[in-house]
Amino acid sequence: MILLLLLLLLLLLLLLLLRLIEYLFYLYMCIHMQINLNFYI
Repeated sequence: MILLLLLLLLLLLLLLLLRLIEYLFYLYMCIHMQINLNFYI
């Protein structure tokens, strides 16, 4: 029972981490594009 709960918690944490990475990557891409646009203009 406890093991199952821990596994579930781990899965949830992994999912959250994935979301965070995705968000950070998106943010990085946006900033990068902004810098490139400013550079060209």
